[in-house]
Amino acid sequence: MAREEINVDQLLRKRKAYNEKAFARLKDIQKDSRNIFNQYFFQDKGREHGADSVFYDPYFVSSNCFENIRTISRIQYGGIHCRTLRAVAGKAWIINCCITHVSRKIKPFFKPVTSRNERGFIIHKRFENQITKKQDKEAERIRDFMVATGNYVDPSRDDLVKYAVKLLRDELTLDQIATEIQYNKKGEPVAFFAVDAATIERVIPEKEKETEFRYLQIVEGMPAAGYTMDNMIFDFENPRTDIYHSMYGYSLVEQAVDLITSEINTFIYNAGNFTENKLPKGMLLLNDDANSDVIDEMEDYIAEIMSGGPLNQWRIPIIPSGSKDAKLEWKAINTNREMEFQAWLDYLSSGVMALFGCSADELGIQSQKSQAMFENGGADRMAAAKSSLLGDLLVFFESYLNKIVSKINPEYVLEFVGYEKDNPNTVADLDEKEVRTWKSVNEKRAEKGLDPINLEEIKNGADLPMNVQLVQMFQSQQAMGDDGMGEDMEGGMGDFGGEEEVDLKKVWMNSYQKICQKKCCRKI
Repeated sequence: MAREEINVDQLLRKRKAYNEKAFARLKDIQKDSRNIFNQYFFQDKGREHGADSVFYDPYFVSSNCFENIRTISRIQYGGIHCRTLRAVAGKAWIINCCITHVSRKIKPFFKPVTSRNERGFIIHKRFENQITKKQDKEAERIRDFMVATGNYVDPSRDDLVKYAVKLLRDELTLDQIATEIQYNKKGEPVAFFAVDAATIERVIPEKEKETEFRYLQIVEGMPAAGYTMDNMIFDFENPRTDIYHSMYGYSLVEQAVDLITSEINTFIYNAGNFTENKLPKGMLLLNDDANSDVIDEMEDYIAEIMSGGPLNQWRIPIIPSGSKDAKLEWKAINTNREMEFQAWLDYLSSGVMALFGCSADELGIQSQKSQAMFENGGADRMAAAKSSLLGDLLVFFESYLNKIVSKINPEYVLEFVGYEKDNPNTVADLDEKEVRTWKSVNEKRAEKGLDPINLEEIKNGADLPMNVQLVQMFQSQQAMGDDGMGEDMEGGMGDFGGEEEVDLKKVWMNSYQKICQKKCCRKI
């Protein structure tokens, strides 16, 4: 049998071509941000954004009969259902107090203002820091659109304040909010509506590419509507990297579920004193023998006489002693633990209020906690807490509402103002310090949207702000322009056209001294 010749050159060329092809394929894979291991074993399951990492569990998702779209459920892996969260929030009085308080604090910020020192929001061009008096029709159009939540008249549609209050309750209860954007035939946004965020589920990315649906509305387990990325804005404030809960937020109610459950049980226990039995905790001792029938009769009698509504607490149980020597003796086993119970209740309430960024003083709740008699800085800490609470929420809502504004005109943004300077006295002190240290008066006026001050054009000192330094400068300039300059020129300033240099500082000081002398003479 003839031995087959081996063409080494041909084999080397094939090997080189194979390596070049494999290298080119590897470059393409790297360009798509996929490594060979991920592409070979898992394809695109659980991945997003062109990254190699898995961002959600691709093997545990709910299926819905809406063009065979699969969604990621919030309640997978033991997550608490939104209905349960709302029921807990509705049952717990402390949560209702917190939500109502935050709602009252945040409402004033959903009205348009013209100054950064007022509480509200402004519409301006992106990266523009100063408010100008110059009329911006596009900003006014966007402002009117946001205030009315649309550009056409619909009496049944919410205004911006009601819309925000709805979203705020969903945010604090569920940590997820949803808004549907309505478009006209031209593809322009004409209105937006608050949607029940508990009914919105995220479509897994691989199905989103096939159908273009990003979210589904699920009502009673059945898909009711599908949304693309353009007509639904879904967001949450507390994201997590947990692949089992990565598409949804972490609700404050869910975080405090143990505290709230104990709070509800405490409330029910205390309320039961007015609706349930009044049986005291203790033992009834008999100094004689008694059969089981007698004991059962006594138990039933005492339970009947002392059970029921509040009126039964006035009924006196009368038990016959029986024989002459028989005696009944009551041994109480409960102790006075009111202080311990009150401390436990304060602890539960404080934990819930801390999660919601509130304090007992803000909510008007009186607790038995001891405080230092001469504690300093309490008002400052409370003001800082209010600013922090509003700041966190308003930053989130600002980012969320700007997603709506960007669909109207991406060159403009909405900005909440005034929450860091809620107190007018604080605003005035801050402005004064800035002007005294590193800002000019005209720079500060520009921030307020006011015209700059030109002392040469002002004739009446009443037109100036009541600033001591500014008024003195104006008076000095007036004196230099009237008699001060003439006297100084006669006193040796010399000819302006001469060779001697004019000491302007000296002239100004002389004028200022003369003004002070005149004021002293008038007072005398």
